[in-house]
Amino acid sequence: MHRAPAFGSLLALGALVALAAPPPAASQNANVPDAAIGTWVLQNAGRATRRRDAGIEHCVEEVFALGRNIARRRLRSGMPAHARLVVERRGTRELRLEMSDAYRVVQPVNGTPKRITDKWGSPIDSRLRVRGGALVQTLRTTDGESLITHRLEPRDDGTLVLSVRLANDQLDRDVTFRLVYRRAG
Repeated sequence: MHRAPAFGSLLALGALVALAAPPPAASQNANVPDAAIGTWVLQNAGRATRRRDAGIEHCVEEVFALGRNIARRRLRSGMPAHARLVVERRGTRELRLEMSDAYRVVQPVNGTPKRITDKWGSPIDSRLRVRGGALVQTLRTTDGESLITHRLEPRDDGTLVLSVRLANDQLDRDVTFRLVYRRAG
């Protein structure tokens, strides 16, 4: 004969399931460092552009001459030293990230992909996560050819460092550079 489980057993089972379940999506937004939230402006735009250009030059220096000029022009156009960044909480589950006028994305901070388009109309999968106290955005082209990683890390001196890495199947080296921002206002 089959006996119904005791109420206490059901309660204990429910508690175990609740403890084993992943945290709700709302808690992901809580992990975003408060120091990263706000509107940020690029410090020393001239130096920032030179840093970006040096990262690009290091990447394209071994490409043949005609290809180097094309790659340099495309990389500079597609990877600007953004004059302004906005990081804003949207409710308990999402974050809004804006990089100048290049793009704006609102998405959860749990690694769920969101399809956006680049300035040339190509689809890109964007993901946001928090890793090691920094907000990390990855942008992957849908053909898997390129991966751009933006790491936004607040510093004790009140600045925000944006570290950029572009890995592309057609380039021998990654493009890497860092930009420093200060709070607007």
